Amino acid sequence: MSNHEPSPRIPDAVIKRVATSAAVAHPHTDAELERVLDLVGAASTVTLGHGRHPASWAAVQAFALAWERPGRTVLDTVTWPAQAASWRRAAQRLIGGDPDVLVVADTPSGWAQVARRLSVDHGWDPTRVVGFAGVGHVELVELLGPRTMVGMTGATASGDTWTLGSGLLFVRSARSNP
Repeated sequence: MSNHEPSPRIPDAVIKRVATSAAVAHPHTDAELERVLDLVGAASTVTLGHGRHPASWAAVQAFALAWERPGRTVLDTVTWPAQAASWRRAAQRLIGGDPDVLVVADTPSGWAQVARRLSVDHGWDPTRVVGFAGVGHVELVELLGPRTMVGMTGATASGDTWTLGSGLLFVRSARSNP
């Protein structure tokens, strides 16, 4: 990023205005974990990322245990703060090992900062990102804008699937998911 390009950082005033109902990380559910595992599918390697909420940490730890059980690989586990001068280091670590998929757990405002950094600095393919329920909220769309992370998917607490579209959050019932 040159000195003339705008920062990917979402201003604190925008975070405060948008982040309301989804500001607290909630514990993951079994149905949610099962759907995240399904969405990651046949990937060989994953990198896990999470905000510093205990619930976010617990979600990625549960995923890691289930994922590694049959001998698959977690390349790295990356954590990031809700407030920072930059999320560049977290973004670099997330993609540093060239994982097939990133699995993330956080609140929308926590993940949005890292997601913006990934999309601006690294051109990361959002279809290679799977999130837990705490990330998949309309507030994420509002924070990211209409084109950032289009194609990212995740699980709802009930085991349904959410997908980020161009300015929209789509939710499909588990009964209609493949």
